[in-house]
Amino acid sequence: MAQDLFAWGYNGHATVTRVASEIIAKNDKRPSSFMHFIKRNSGTLEHLSNIPDTYWQGRDDAKRFNERSNHYLNSEVLVGDKKYRKLPKTKKSYLKLIKNYCLKHQAECVDNPKRNTLVGVGRVVFRIDQIMTELTKKLRLMHKKKNKDIGTDILVLMGVLSHYVGDLANPLHTTLDYDGWYRDQGGIHKFFEVKVVETYGLSFDQQIYELAINNNVVATIPFIHKKSSIEVVNWLVENSFQQLEQLFKIDRDCSLVKPSQQSSIRIPAKRKRPESCTQAYRQFIAKQMSIGSSVLSHLWMKAYKDSGRPNIKKLSYYHHKVLLPSYFKLNK
Repeated sequence: MAQDLFAWGYNGHATVTRVASEIIAKNDKRPSSFMHFIKRNSGTLEHLSNIPDTYWQGRDDAKRFNERSNHYLNSEVLVGDKKYRKLPKTKKSYLKLIKNYCLKHQAECVDNPKRNTLVGVGRVVFRIDQIMTELTKKLRLMHKKKNKDIGTDILVLMGVLSHYVGDLANPLHTTLDYDGWYRDQGGIHKFFEVKVVETYGLSFDQQIYELAINNNVVATIPFIHKKSSIEVVNWLVENSFQQLEQLFKIDRDCSLVKPSQQSSIRIPAKRKRPESCTQAYRQFIAKQMSIGSSVLSHLWMKAYKDSGRPNIKKLSYYHHKVLLPSYFKLNK
């Protein structure tokens, strides 16, 4: 990938996490220990939801490249450009679709990892499935023992799960044209998901929450409670991918001043100040974030139910390393 992907920015990922916590509190008619655990640690979960961007992507180049592929899925390689079809459920099926795509688009696939490898096409679906498996295992351990390490592990897994789910609520994380260069709208990624989102105040969180509660999109997914985490995440990818054209249209109608150019160098599109476009984008972003929060709350609860609903009422909070004072000696 040519640049880093920071879906929704720090504030946006925190918002998706916060709203998911409130959804669980609203829907949990008989408050469980899991709900109380989430409410007590909501601030920590919001912080942890940004770790994949703020820390993991900033490591050495090899690890950074591998981590980046966990944040997106280039849907066109798997489903084609014109007619959408359901995403596969296994890694083997994904690889088969990549191979079929490259047989039809050989010129595109030669030495192009964004099209001819799973790393390039994106591994976010399997990243989420991995985290769900580990989270369920850690929660299941609460039936047997309680210690501070499990509490920390559970919070980290729930927090970073929020990040990847939030990524997929952003349509630009489901496409090869993640930054708009194929449409002469280069530079849209950061403008849309960071600069515009940062213009919204506290009322935006409430709007997202109300959309999530009123629309309850998860309930519209057929047989949702029988679906695997991969199937649920595939639904989210499919939903976001189908919103791409609306997003690019909002950009063209409201924010785009001069198209991007590609010759010997890339010149990003010129856009209006994000403050002038807040209302044009607001409903679209609120809807996508509400869907991300709804799916996240479902996955959190799925892990809890699949683990046998352990009692985690007394589970220790997240443990940070202590910064010892250096300005005086102990006992003196």
